[in-house]
Amino acid sequence: MNSLIEPQLSPRCGTDFTYFKITGWGWCYFGTILDDYSRYIVAWKFCTNMRAEGVTDTIELAVAASGCETGGRSAQTASAER
Repeated sequence: MNSLIEPQLSPRCGTDFTYFKITGWGWCYFGTILDDYSRYIVAWKFCTNMRAEGVTDTIELAVAASGCETGGRSAQTASAER
């Protein structure tokens, strides 16, 4: 009997928060969260400052886009605990 096993999505994600300077405008910060299985960008955020809110906002966007539940803990709560 042949059985097919469906590929499952990886629950792992990678992140990248980088910065660059735009001449005449200043520093910009770009955060992305990448699904390791599909290699798609799950969420991204472009910021003009490097504050924790930009990181937690990006994480919350990814959680909302993935449809995952956080179990009552927001990304900000988890970040504040560290």
